[in-house]
Amino acid sequence: SVAVHPGHGAAFITLLSADSGQPGTLVARARTEAGLGPEVFRAATGFHPDAVTLSPDGRWVLVADEGEGNADTPGSVSVFDLKDWSPGASAPVPATRLAGLGTWCGAPDGEVEPEYVAVDPGSRLAAVSCQEDDTILLVDLRASPPRVAGAFRLSPGAHPDGVAITEWQGALLIAVAEEGQKNADGGHAVSVWQVDAEHLERPAVLRARLQ
Repeated sequence: SVAVHPGHGAAFITLLSADSGQPGTLVARARTEAGLGPEVFRAATGFHPDAVTLSPDGRWVLVADEGEGNADTPGSVSVFDLKDWSPGASAPVPATRLAGLGTWCGAPDGEVEPEYVAVDPGSRLAAVSCQEDDTILLVDLRASPPRVAGAFRLSPGAHPDGVAITEWQGALLIAVAEEGQKNADGGHAVSVWQVDAEHLERPAVLRARLQ
């Protein structure tokens, strides 16, 4: 996966390890008129990094570390703080690894597989889809360090994939693409959830399904 931001002159790219039992890597390559230039950033992620995104304010890089179905490589979310970073900076970038996600998903940690991550327009909240667990995790980016502060469950077999967040009439709406699982109640739909940014522990005020 790759992500760019107009405030950073770099493209952030996730790289898998050649050994599936080892953590992956997040790198950034400078953007030039000719294309991608030299590497300007490198940091370890969790196991099998999948989606990467940058917050709208340019401060946060978030990576959904899928873990890919191995109980010995649990999924996680890697969060990097670019507040004081610029290409060529020598100071280390603060990083937070959000692990122990099984508590939120009602499953063993080794069975949690974060798939996709999105950030709200105000860069306050990230939503992470955990496909195999039919769960959306809510990450509070205002906390120091960022932390999982809420979650909501989808229909069994929904298999959430892509996620998007927008603001509407003062509320945050989270749209979830439900990829679906054969012979299950959920799937092949879009669900929309309303979340109060100040009370992430009480999500899912609104739900609508678009088949």
